[in-house]
Amino acid sequence: MGGKPEMAKDRAVLFDIFKRVEGSLWEGNIESGLPRFLEFANLLFLKLLEERQKDTLWESLKSEQNKIQYLNEVAIPSLQAKYNALDVFTETTITKESVVKKIVAILDKYLLTSFDSDILGDAYEYFLRNNIVSKQNLGQYFTPRPIVKLMAALVSPTNKDTVYDPFCGTGGLLTGAFNHIKERGSNVDRGSTIDFDPSKKEGNTFFGKDVSVSTRVAKMNAILHWRDHSGIEQVENTLSHPLHEQYSIGLTNVPFARDPKNYPYNDLYENGLARKKTDVLCILHLFQSIKKGGRMVAIVPEGFLFGTERADARRFLTDNTDLRLVISLPHDTFLPYTHVKTALVYFDNIRCPDQKNHFWYFDVDSPDSLNTLQSTNFKGASEEELTSLGYAKIPFEKIRQHHENWIGKHYLDNSGAHSLYPLVPLGKLVTFVSTGFSHNTSHLSDDGIPFFTLKSVKKELFPNCETGSRLSTGGRPSTRFLKYETQTNEKNTCVEGDILVALKDKNRESAILGRATIANKKGIFSSDLTKIEINSKDLLLGEYLYYFFKNETYIKEIKKFSAGSIVKSISLENMASIKIPLPPLSIQEEVVKEFNQYEKLIIAQNEAANFFHEKCRERLKSLWA
Repeated sequence: MGGKPEMAKDRAVLFDIFKRVEGSLWEGNIESGLPRFLEFANLLFLKLLEERQKDTLWESLKSEQNKIQYLNEVAIPSLQAKYNALDVFTETTITKESVVKKIVAILDKYLLTSFDSDILGDAYEYFLRNNIVSKQNLGQYFTPRPIVKLMAALVSPTNKDTVYDPFCGTGGLLTGAFNHIKERGSNVDRGSTIDFDPSKKEGNTFFGKDVSVSTRVAKMNAILHWRDHSGIEQVENTLSHPLHEQYSIGLTNVPFARDPKNYPYNDLYENGLARKKTDVLCILHLFQSIKKGGRMVAIVPEGFLFGTERADARRFLTDNTDLRLVISLPHDTFLPYTHVKTALVYFDNIRCPDQKNHFWYFDVDSPDSLNTLQSTNFKGASEEELTSLGYAKIPFEKIRQHHENWIGKHYLDNSGAHSLYPLVPLGKLVTFVSTGFSHNTSHLSDDGIPFFTLKSVKKELFPNCETGSRLSTGGRPSTRFLKYETQTNEKNTCVEGDILVALKDKNRESAILGRATIANKKGIFSSDLTKIEINSKDLLLGEYLYYFFKNETYIKEIKKFSAGSIVKSISLENMASIKIPLPPLSIQEEVVKEFNQYEKLIIAQNEAANFFHEKCRERLKSLWA
C-alpha cells in the first residue's frame, strides 16, 4: 500500500470502486443492501477522515495485521467517543480478515476527495440502488450535484446563518450549503474566501431531519465537513412536528410520496391549507420553520405548480413570500429512480415580502440551458441579462388570472406562428365538451358499448388509412368497449364524425397529448378526451379542424402548455387560447379535398404492398410443397 494515490476523477470511478468493495463483502457473506453498506461505511469514513482532516486512524488501520480487532477495539470506540456518536459508528460484523484487507487496499489506492461529490451519499445510493428503485425509498431520491450547487447558490448561506433541511436524506444539500460557505466566504461581495471553522461559531449551523436510516450517513457527512452531527436527527415523521421560525435558510428536495387517504398532520399547517397534499405539507413545514426575512429553495413535483387543488396554497406563498424563481427541470433529472417531472422554486423575504410584480421562470430543456443556469449569477444579473439568457419575466397579475399557475411557459407567446389568414383562438370557434365518462377496469368488456379512450388516438396524419373509410362514413375504429349494463348518460355520448381530443397523455414513447381521433360510430367518450363542437359551420369545417390537430405548430403549442409530474395534461383554458389559421371555407374545402386524395393514394399503395407481400410469401411457401 504505497505510492501516490490515483485520483478518483468522477462518479464512474467511485462506482467502480464500490463494485469491487461489494464483491469483497459478498465473499465475506455480508447480506446485500443496507448491511453491506453499513459495513463499508465505517471503512469509507476512516479513509475520508484521513483525506479531509488528516486523521491518523486510517494509517494505523493500514499498518495493523489484525484489522478487525483494531476496528472494534480502537478505531470505532475512538470515533464514538470523539464525536459523541454511539448511534453513528458500530462494530464490524465482518469475520474474515482477508475481506477487510481487500477493502482497505482498494480504498487506499485512490484519492477519493479529488472532485466535488457527496461520496458517502454516492456509496449509500450504490449499495441500496435496487431497494431504492423498487421501493422508492419513501419517495426520496438523490439530488444531482449541479442542482445541489445551484440551490446553495440561490439561498447563499453565510457562516451567520442557520440552515435546515427537513428531509435531509444523506445530507447532500446541507453539505452543498457548507461547501458554498467554505468556497465563497461570508462576504460574497468582496469575493473573499474563508476556511469555515464551526468552532468559531456559537451553536450549530446545519440542521436536518429524516425518517430513514440515511440520517446515519448525514451524520457522518456532518462530522467530515463541519465536525458536529448534533443538528441531524432521525425522526418518525418530520411533518408530525411543525417548527416555528427557527432557521434563517431552508432547502430541501420534497419527498415524491403518494398522498395518504387520512393524513393526521393536515391541520398542523395553516388550518388545513394543504388539503392533505404531501408536497404542499412539506413546503408549508419548511415555510413555517424559517424566520421572518429568511429564504428557502425546494425541489417539488411539477404538479405542485398548477391545478386548482393547490391554488390556495400557492396564493398563500406568493402573499407571504417573494417568489423569485421557478425552474422547470427535465423529465430525466431523477432517473432511474422516477420519471416524475420536477421543478425548483426559490422564495425570499419569508413573511415580509417586498411585493415585486413578477417572478422569473427558466425552462431547462437542454444540457446547454443547465450550463446557463449554473454560470448565471441570478441575484446579481440585470433584467436585460436574465432575459437574454432565456429567463422569462412572469407578471403576478397573469398567474392571479389562472389559478396561481406557476408554469411560466404557459404565459409566453413564443410559437412564432404566422399565416396568410387570420389567426383565431380555438375557444372562439369551438366549444369543448368535457363531460366524458370516468371509468375503471371493471367497466370494460370485449364487446358492448363502443368506448373511445386515449387508446383510440394515434399520431398518424390521415385517420382512415387502416380502414379505407372516409371521414363522413367512419374514421378510426373504436378500440374498447363498455359493458352494456354500465350506467352512462347523454353527456358522455359522442356520435359518428365527432372529433375527440386527448387532454392527457400517459405514453412517453409516443406522445398523443392534444391530438385527435374521430368517432366512427355512436358511443361513449372517456373523461381523458374532450369532444369538439363547432360553433359555426359557416366558418370552420370539421375535417379541416381534424387536420389542424395534427399540425406540428399546434403540437409545439400543446407542449408549451402541457403540465404534470408523470401524466401530462392540458387545461381546456390553455387549449382554447391556441390560435388556428382560419382561411375562407372554400380554401378549407380545397385543403381537405387535397388531403383526401393523398389518403386514397396511401390506401391504394398499402393495398398493393400487402398484395405483393402475400405473393412473396406464397412463392416461398411453394418451395416446400
